[in-house]
Amino acid sequence: MVRVDAVGGRPATMQRGVVYGQTYLDLNTTPPPIAWQMLRMLRADPPGRAGGGDRKKTFNMALEQAEQLLGAALTVGPAARPLLAFYGLSQAGRAVAAAAQTVSNNEYRLEGHGIRTGEMQGVMNTGLAALTVTDQGKGSFTKLANFLGAASLPEATPIGELWGLLPDLSRFPLPGMGTMRPVSIETSPTTVRAHDVPVSIRGIPQDLAYTAPGSGGDPDVDASGYAEERQRVIAFLDRYPSLTGWEFRAPDGNPIGLHLVGNAAEVPVAWPNAGYGEAEDEVLDRHTIEYRGYQRLAFPVVGGASEPAHPFLLWWAILYALSMLARYEPKVWGSLININESPDAAAIEHCLEQALHLLPELIHRTIAAVAG
Repeated sequence: MVRVDAVGGRPATMQRGVVYGQTYLDLNTTPPPIAWQMLRMLRADPPGRAGGGDRKKTFNMALEQAEQLLGAALTVGPAARPLLAFYGLSQAGRAVAAAAQTVSNNEYRLEGHGIRTGEMQGVMNTGLAALTVTDQGKGSFTKLANFLGAASLPEATPIGELWGLLPDLSRFPLPGMGTMRPVSIETSPTTVRAHDVPVSIRGIPQDLAYTAPGSGGDPDVDASGYAEERQRVIAFLDRYPSLTGWEFRAPDGNPIGLHLVGNAAEVPVAWPNAGYGEAEDEVLDRHTIEYRGYQRLAFPVVGGASEPAHPFLLWWAILYALSMLARYEPKVWGSLININESPDAAAIEHCLEQALHLLPELIHRTIAAVAG
């Protein structure tokens, strides 16, 4: 089903019975007031297992608290914003858990943060990217990771490694952040479909590509170079567990079709779909996360986990760390957000601004995903 959004006049799709608005404003996402109203539409008849009883009450009050806390965060600056932003997302997590279709009535209640930071005072010298967060093995973060089938950070993980996994934070990079990024999955209506789902995976590092020499090159050298390229790309994509089952569209012994696009590379692959057993969107939903209405992303493993990262939990971990600094180390926090002195300040400001614009839609999509 297709409708035209009231803002922007562009099509937006209905998936799983939930309307996802899509606009083309500067932020390329549903504006917060519309996203919140979409969430409010869920509350009379909540999705998944939040349809009645205590789970409905939890779902509705948690969303009300999330809306009020994140709305209040818009009224304050960076000094206090992470406190309100994190607790707003934390309450939204309770709504996600209440709606989760696979979670029993004995398991959906969330208690405790489920995550902790490393030593915080040293951040004044090392920078924010070096501050670590770790799953505590129980509590809200741990449970949500389990509900979402996502990485729970069993090892101490620097904030810098998580920062680079959120595409919206790349415009103002955090000094010292990691190099891993999500990859995007692109479909093409002009690609011939067989008994598979053909896509291109974009975001592969350029240095994995083999560059053939000019005319007159040695065919044996080229064959060896392309074989090594194939193995490098396989090793890279093995870090993205949700992509499991993909196959190169080019058979062994041939170039895989890796080519440069902008600052990265992309490669054509396909997922087998014998006898068209699944609709194409169902296959894509199993292997990717729909992000902001116009991207399908796959996230790498992180934090010593075997599961992929998830944007809801990435925001949770980052905002938790910022809130802990602001609450318990105000001197350190004041130093980090001093725009005249701190190299981290612009990135932190951008992160907090993006969070308040993006989280309502991310909350909506995450609820839809777990509600089934």
